[in-house]
Amino acid sequence: MKSVKLKSSAILLALALGVMFSGLVIGISVAMSQYSKISAQAREGKLAYRAALSGIEDGLLRYKYARALNLEDSIFGELGEFNIANQSPLINPTQPSARYKLAIKMDSVSVGKGVVVNNILSDIDDLSDPDNAAKGFIDQTTDINLTYLTANLPSGDSPLDIITIFFTPPYQEVTGNDPQQISGYFTALNARLINVSASAEEQLVWEKTIVSPTDNKILISEVGIDKCKLAGANCHLRLKPQLASTTIPFNGNVARRISGSGNTLPASNKFTFYAIRAMREDGSTILPTGNEPGTITISSIGIAGQAVRKLDAHINAGNGNYLGLFDYGIYCGSECIGL
Repeated sequence: MKSVKLKSSAILLALALGVMFSGLVIGISVAMSQYSKISAQAREGKLAYRAALSGIEDGLLRYKYARALNLEDSIFGELGEFNIANQSPLINPTQPSARYKLAIKMDSVSVGKGVVVNNILSDIDDLSDPDNAAKGFIDQTTDINLTYLTANLPSGDSPLDIITIFFTPPYQEVTGNDPQQISGYFTALNARLINVSASAEEQLVWEKTIVSPTDNKILISEVGIDKCKLAGANCHLRLKPQLASTTIPFNGNVARRISGSGNTLPASNKFTFYAIRAMREDGSTILPTGNEPGTITISSIGIAGQAVRKLDAHINAGNGNYLGLFDYGIYCGSECIGL
């Protein structure tokens, strides 16, 4: 009887040890599998980032080459998908294929916050609030490429129809205080539509300069915009705020001593707040994106395995200066977001 009890105890002990060892083995296997999965996801994430970075470098080279030849308008749009890693499993079966999707776009021509109702942007009341408007520095030109809204339209998009530019009197920065309005001067804003593909004497499509201290808006109607829609027209909007005196007499439409070499008030560190509302032919408003108007965005989406990485590079269209690289994180499958 005692022998039977000993055998039973031994069997129970063996079963218990077996269960413990089985659980340990399963736990180690799960941990190793999870570690292997995370390591693979990390490798894919790094490879996706490198792929996206390769796309940014490709886009920058394309832009610089097009700018040197004055062919910037020819590079906008979805440029396609490009492979950068050997996809043959015979060479490296553990290396996922890597590729990037490249697009070069102009940012929204609209700038400045306002009340949006049914996709229509209302007039902006307080332009002096920096959250509602952008700064246009005196005697500096802002160049906004309109071709992507007039000639290079994606399928189904309604073309540009009307542009309204709101602006304030001139301001200057005051150390330690909010910007202060400059007394005795008003903003003589000059707006031009330029066809950069035309010869020098034929480039000017439309122009207006504000010469009255009471004017704070420029309307570019469909008449001016339609000239930008002519076949082959690469149309740009160029804005140049200028200082003009409210006290010096002027004759007819000649502004009162517009800022320049003869002005008694230097233009440095002085600016106007401005906002732009652009509308399409279907009546909808082209909403602002938060970037400065005239910004070129090079978007590159790197893909490796399940990992997807997006990078944006911003360029000032007016002077071609590189504004910075923006990282939008990573996605690596249904079980890994934000690695």
